[in-house]
Amino acid sequence: MISYTVTTTIIGVAIGLCILYLIRRDRLRSPYALWWMFVAVAVIFLGLFPTVVDRLGAFLGVHYPPVLVLVLALGLLLIKILTMDLERTRQEQELRLLAQKVSLLEAELQLLRQAQVKDGHQDGNDDGAQKEPEEEDGGRLQYG
Repeated sequence: MISYTVTTTIIGVAIGLCILYLIRRDRLRSPYALWWMFVAVAVIFLGLFPTVVDRLGAFLGVHYPPVLVLVLALGLLLIKILTMDLERTRQEQELRLLAQKVSLLEAELQLLRQAQVKDGHQDGNDDGAQKEPEEEDGGRLQYG
């Protein structure tokens, strides 16, 4: 039978290897990888030195020290969720701003096209010296 210290250490190493794999495959960016590497190192540390929890619990006056690990983990998860919400809010604001800029640019492009068509008809240049872009493939402009 494998002891819990060996099991915990193996789990920590597995988490670390998974994180390194995700980083190499560009599935996980560095700031997020640092968080998860911290988790892996903490699990390995607690697996190798389980008495640290007992000593910390005794120092803090916790009667059942394993609960301390759960409370700390829950606190760290709440902090992680908060930082994820902050990042998501920032990205939504950036996306909204970019959508507004695209709308303004499309309106400006439409005005320029209307002015070009108006100038083209006044000059008598109806042969279309320059081809207008056509919308194809999901609204992207295709020249040709």
